[in-house]
Amino acid sequence: MQYDGHYVAVPVNIHRTDMIWANPELLASVGATEVPKSWDEFNTVAEKLQSKGVIPLAIGGQPWQETILFENVVLGIGGTDFYQKALIDLDEDALKSDTMKKVFDQMRTLRGFVDADFSGRDWNLATAMVMNGKAAMQIMGDWAKGEFLAAGKEPGKDFLCEATPSNDGYLFNTDSFAMFDVSGDDKIAGQKLLAELIVGEKFQETFNLLKGSIPARLGVPMDDFDECALQSEKDMQASQVSDGFLSIQLRHISIQTWHQKVLSPSCLKISTLHATKTGRTRCMSASMRVQRVISIFQQHRISDLSYKKNLITW
Repeated sequence: MQYDGHYVAVPVNIHRTDMIWANPELLASVGATEVPKSWDEFNTVAEKLQSKGVIPLAIGGQPWQETILFENVVLGIGGTDFYQKALIDLDEDALKSDTMKKVFDQMRTLRGFVDADFSGRDWNLATAMVMNGKAAMQIMGDWAKGEFLAAGKEPGKDFLCEATPSNDGYLFNTDSFAMFDVSGDDKIAGQKLLAELIVGEKFQETFNLLKGSIPARLGVPMDDFDECALQSEKDMQASQVSDGFLSIQLRHISIQTWHQKVLSPSCLKISTLHATKTGRTRCMSASMRVQRVISIFQQHRISDLSYKKNLITW
């Protein structure tokens, strides 16, 4: 990963965040043989599940989980160009558009599909709800697959994996090791050795098989990866052709610490070994962007009293 033309971090993986994880038995109980392919189909299946007393959507009421859900809906309803304009460029025309209104309409609908006890729930407990048959689906990054695999579950049999509805979009983040500005030949040599080991094929394969993600390095053998990972790899390649490869926030980096040690403005350009068409810079965290989106949207819609009453509250 680069900042201002200098490598500052080493990516260990590509995590896809626009994924639905589903319990096939619960879906089959309402006649669904596969994961919904559109948001309208998602809503229809969810309503059928709810009528049978099944929780359609497992989620934890934490800001970052809700941000992932929101970004998925923005991508699915608006498409990749709208996602770019609304959440990355913060284009006010996009934020005030009817398309954004449809996004909030869908978010409000999804709010009705979660259980009453969702507030504060950790993501892995939501995954366990799907695994144990207490909920039908979860929208979460592919680290959720690590929970299924650790419990001995088999993809395609015990759980289903599918991208959330969109037109060739691919949302991702990456776990990375930051390299601070250090002095001393031994420390610099240590950083270079660590970076070399991290991007090595063996580490990339072993780590990602356990984590549920896919390698950040090109050319890593995929023979031992499951169908969810193989589909993720295939979709990622397709998304780069269609310019649908879209980054979300870097969740595990302390921008403030980086600002003090190495960075000036707290913006990072993602430049992984796995992709050449990222080229997107984000200077706000995703949660800050969501707050900005909601603020502009509310200002635009404030005179619409009927809609104001229905603004979602998670």
